[in-house]
Amino acid sequence: MIYRSQNSGEATTVPQVEELIGYKFNNKKLCWEALQGKGANGYTQGNKRLALVGDAIIRLKVLEGWYPTNTPTVQGNDMVEARVKNRRLGNLGSEKSLEKFIVPNPSQRGHVEESLVADTMEALIGAVHVDGGEKSIDVVMENLGI
Repeated sequence: MIYRSQNSGEATTVPQVEELIGYKFNNKKLCWEALQGKGANGYTQGNKRLALVGDAIIRLKVLEGWYPTNTPTVQGNDMVEARVKNRRLGNLGSEKSLEKFIVPNPSQRGHVEESLVADTMEALIGAVHVDGGEKSIDVVMENLGI
């Protein structure tokens, strides 16, 4: 069971997350949105929209690395599945203590589910992309262990 150990606001949390991922947001609200669970701080959908973008970006980056190998598509699919599994992303996020920055749904009483950590990993990648940091995505993915 993971509990959020820190109850900081946007002004203190975003700079810490920027340092963790190695990217400085032009639009800090994107980083803040990436840290929101469904229903937290007025974010009805939480970070789900950014997570959807981030999932696509991670898949694309994995396939960009696979394509030059000229191996069968099944191997490309296997590489994608291995890298984007929620359990793996949740574990990687926990290794980085990401849960201490995540704002879960108020009904969770501070409990941060592994699936929310995984969604947040994807949402941070999505937020960097939307923020215009396409050139930084490889570094952010590396810093997050993806």
